[in-house]
Amino acid sequence: MRITKFLRTTAFRLALIYAGIFSLSVILLFAFIFWTTSVLVDRQRQQAIVADMNDLRDEFTSLGPSGLLDSVIDRSRPDRVGNGVYLLAKPDFTPMAGNLSAWPKAPARQGLWITFPIEARRFGDSQGERSIAEALEANLPGGYHVLVGQNTAPQRRMQSATIQALFWSLAAMVCLGLAGGLLLSRNMIRRIEAINRSAERIMHGEVMHRMPVGQSNDEFDRLSVNLNLMLEEIERLVGGIRAVTDNIAHDLRSPLTRLKSRLEIAMNAADDPIERRAAIEQAIQEADQLLATFGALLSIADAEAGARRADMTTVELSGVVQDVVELYRPLAEERGANLDLNIHGLTRAQGNRQLLFQAVANLIDNAVKYGEGGHNTLHQELYGEIFFPMQLVLFLNEPEKDYTGGEFVLTQQIPRAQSKAIVLKPRGGDMLLFTTNFRPVKGTRGFYRARMRHGVSEVHTGNRHTLGIIFHDALT
Repeated sequence: MRITKFLRTTAFRLALIYAGIFSLSVILLFAFIFWTTSVLVDRQRQQAIVADMNDLRDEFTSLGPSGLLDSVIDRSRPDRVGNGVYLLAKPDFTPMAGNLSAWPKAPARQGLWITFPIEARRFGDSQGERSIAEALEANLPGGYHVLVGQNTAPQRRMQSATIQALFWSLAAMVCLGLAGGLLLSRNMIRRIEAINRSAERIMHGEVMHRMPVGQSNDEFDRLSVNLNLMLEEIERLVGGIRAVTDNIAHDLRSPLTRLKSRLEIAMNAADDPIERRAAIEQAIQEADQLLATFGALLSIADAEAGARRADMTTVELSGVVQDVVELYRPLAEERGANLDLNIHGLTRAQGNRQLLFQAVANLIDNAVKYGEGGHNTLHQELYGEIFFPMQLVLFLNEPEKDYTGGEFVLTQQIPRAQSKAIVLKPRGGDMLLFTTNFRPVKGTRGFYRARMRHGVSEVHTGNRHTLGIIFHDALT
């Protein structure tokens, strides 16, 4: 990944924001520690100065000027450990003893405390360093002046060391934060890129491909699972639409063919008005039947959704069957078949007349079209949102004896390849059990679902008879 692309990612920006927030919190913490430490050191230094001043006052009271002089000389020896600043001066401020060469001129005052520059020199050093001293001064009986203080250089060195430690710690922390953010961002980007690549493959036609799911069950895995479920649902809905389209083509092919034939007869019967009128009337009847078929298909969809319960009425089944036979008898005669009707008694049922008419018409249409020249296009028989996964066909007569042609054809959809055709020639009395929609197929990455369709090739001679058993709307 190019660095410019990485710098524009949301993951890097989040890592940068978190590193900035953490750095700010560290700076605030160091500032609080620095302030607290400085106040504590100042307080301890001032307490030590006050204690020294009181000791010198006591020695002056008990031992007099000579005792005070000896004490200042002892405290200001070059080899003396400490940062003390001492000076004993005469009434005219002439130095008598101490480690200052002169009384401070115009020192800065803050209450009882004064600060002034000094040149501090450690024992054994040839050169000193410029520094600031903080001290108390006192006037003693006899006109003597005494000054007691401490060099602030050690405190300033400690403060400088603390600031340097803060700077380097902050730099190290920012580098580690950015490095950690880089690693985390690369992992996050890798997961997102895997999902993006899968989405691109699906958009380019690999509809059977799915999002990768790991073993960590983190938010990316849950996202992939939900996306896969969404793709499964979309595929199911598309399959339902495809099945509806196949069913519409299946149900309307024969009526449209008859309508075309009636219109051709009307066109050829231009010299006979009576024959032309009869052909036109028959064409109108076919058109009405087409409209009724469309209405029935819509009714089937409503019935599957439970919306047509109120349309159920008492239907005379013999009248429905008689209407269907009269509609299909001319087609059967064209195919060289006889379509006879024998009704024994009257049978009534509670239902929708259009749906019952369509159901009987489908049965007769299947029987008629599997005569000579008949066939069935590749399709799926999915009725309802929930369908039974298997269906079966019973073959009632013998191929090559009762009919020729009419092979049972199955096609298997293969991702990124042409469909695979399977042609079967069952014998009379055989039963074929096959999938309604999908079958599992083992691939290089495990099993995937292969969509299956079925149909019947053209019957060359004779009549082919089968019995199909389909479980419509398996939920009910």
